[in-house]
Amino acid sequence: MIEYASGFAHLIERFVYFRNASDSWNDITYGLNLKLFDHYCADNYPGQAIKQEMINEWCYKRETENNTSYNCRIRVIKIFIEYLRERKLTEVDPPHSLKPEKKKYIPHAFLEDELERFFYECDYISPSQSKGKISAIRKITCSVFFRLLYSSGIRTTEARLLKVEDVDLRHGVLNIRGCGFEAWRSKY
Repeated sequence: MIEYASGFAHLIERFVYFRNASDSWNDITYGLNLKLFDHYCADNYPGQAIKQEMINEWCYKRETENNTSYNCRIRVIKIFIEYLRERKLTEVDPPHSLKPEKKKYIPHAFLEDELERFFYECDYISPSQSKGKISAIRKITCSVFFRLLYSSGIRTTEARLLKVEDVDLRHGVLNIRGCGFEAWRSKY
C-alpha cells in the first residue's frame, strides 16, 4: 500500500524513516496530519515538487481552529520543512507557530447527582455495530478510565500513558512517569 502520493512522497518517506529511527515519531500525533497534507498536495499539485504555495495554503489558520489546535496541525509540516532545509533539499520556509491564547477556562465542581449521572452513562455506553472492536473496548474502558481520573486526580495524559508495570493494584499505587506536559512532550 502506498501511503504517500504527492510529488515529494519520497522525501516524506525519508523524513518518517529518519524520525522513526531516532525514536521521535508518533504516528497518532504526526502521521495523520502529514498524510492529509500529502494528499492535499497530490490532489492540488499532482507530481509537483514541494513549493511555498503548498505550505501557505495548507498552513493557514482555519476558522474552526484556536491557536493551539492550529499549532498541533502544522507542527509536523514545520518539522518536515526544517528537516528538508537542514539537508538542503528545499528553500521553502516552514510555517510559523502562533502564540497560545489566554485560557478562559473556569473549572466546574460536579455535584453528587451530576457525578452519578456521568458514571451511569459511562457504565451503560452501547457499543456501535459499525465500529466493532474499538467500540467494544471503549465500552469496557470508559468507566474505568474516568473513575481512575476521579479517584486519583491524575491528568488525562498521565492516565493515557500509564503502562501495565506502572499500576500496582495490590498496594493501590500508580507510578506516574511523565508528570506534566514537558515530560510527555519530550517523549515524542
